[in-house]
Amino acid sequence: MKKNNFSINCGELFLFFKKSIELREYSKFVFTKSIDQIFQNLKKFGKRNRIKVDDLSYLTIQNIIDIYYNLEYKSINRNLSDKISNNKQNYIELSNINLPEVIIEKNDIYYFEEKNTKVNFVGTDKASGKVLHLRKMHKTTNLSKKIICIENADPGYDFLFSKNISGLITKYGGANSHMAIRCYELGIPAAIGVGNYLFEDIIKKKFIDINCEIKKIF
Repeated sequence: MKKNNFSINCGELFLFFKKSIELREYSKFVFTKSIDQIFQNLKKFGKRNRIKVDDLSYLTIQNIIDIYYNLEYKSINRNLSDKISNNKQNYIELSNINLPEVIIEKNDIYYFEEKNTKVNFVGTDKASGKVLHLRKMHKTTNLSKKIICIENADPGYDFLFSKNISGLITKYGGANSHMAIRCYELGIPAAIGVGNYLFEDIIKKKFIDINCEIKKIF
């Protein structure tokens, strides 16, 4: 601090850190609360117009906004049902396209060589348990003591850490991803960013062991 000519002392610096972290977490809370409110309103909107929640996921936010700015002779249900049908078909077709984990140049879209992914193991602990691919879970699914498998290591899955899970495996993500850091903080054995092939193999198993010390999944 002296070298960089700071005019504050260490106590003031740590107070700044404390306030910054508190405000950052509060802003995240406000943001996620607002997003949740948007989803609640979308559910009500779908129910009012006889559109299933799963079908709403095939609409873009612009599709919804356009309803309030453009005059259509079709009913809202018919108008959005047409868009849902088209977007759903488009999703199915595009899902069949296999892409590399990282696109560096345009030719990677057309051909690439699948390389072995370096798995990021968190900590040195071990975990054993039944495998649960979160994509297949329901509201009544019990997550306790299970090895949870998710696609992306993003903050949207923070709720997992309140479910007493034994371990975590993600298809994508790095050592500095949100879920990796959270697993470090909470001492949960995890394998972050195992890649497509290993992930698809793991979710087919009923029971696995994660050994972070020797960096192996059995």
